[in-house]
Amino acid sequence: MGMPPSIRHPSGDAPIHQQQNRLNQSYFVAMLEGRNIGLGVPPPPEYGAQPQVTERVMEAWHWLVTEGLLLPDHTTAGWHTISTNGRQRLIQQAQFNHWESLGVDQVRSDLEHAGGTRIVGGTQENVQLAWQWVRKKQDEASLSAVTRSGKSRGLPLIAGSRIEELRNLPSTRFDLRKLVRICEDLNISFEHDCFWEDLVCRGCQ
Repeated sequence: MGMPPSIRHPSGDAPIHQQQNRLNQSYFVAMLEGRNIGLGVPPPPEYGAQPQVTERVMEAWHWLVTEGLLLPDHTTAGWHTISTNGRQRLIQQAQFNHWESLGVDQVRSDLEHAGGTRIVGGTQENVQLAWQWVRKKQDEASLSAVTRSGKSRGLPLIAGSRIEELRNLPSTRFDLRKLVRICEDLNISFEHDCFWEDLVCRGCQ
C-alpha cells in the first residue's frame, strides 16, 4: 500500500495523515494543537487562543456529523468517513472555487448568452447550481453596498428603537424573543462586516 491521502494542516506546510477515505477526530485535533502523537512532528499552534480554536473546531465537527456529511465508521471507533452528501458538497465547493477564480461577471455572461455551455458546462443541475452561486454573489455585493452606505452614516442595520418596540410588544400567540435575537445578531454582523453571517440571519427570518 502507498502513503494514504492526507489533509493539509491550516498552515499548508504539514500533512495530517489519515487512513484511506477516513478521518480521525483525535488525530485531527492533535495536529491542529501541535501535539506529537506519533504521526510526525507537527508545526506549532498558530493561534494564541488555541483552546477556543479547538472548541470551535469540535463544534464544526459535530455539525458535520449531525448534518450527515461525516459518518461514524462502524468498523473502528474514533474514525469517520465522508458521506455521499459530503462528497457532493466537496464537488460543489470545487465548482464554487473555480467560478470564484473566473469572476461572477464571466460566469453570469456564460449562463445568459450560452446557457452555461462555454464555462459552466455539465448537466442542467450544474447550470442551476451556477445560477444559485451567481445570485448569492450578487446578494453579497448588494449587502456590502448597503453596509458601506449605512456605516458612512453611523447607522445600525435595524434601528434600536424598533428592536425595543418588538421586545416590549405584548403577544399571547407568538414568542417574539427569537425575532428580537435575530435582529440583534443582524446588527452585530452588520457592524463587523460579517456579510455571510448577515445573509444567513436574513434567511432565518
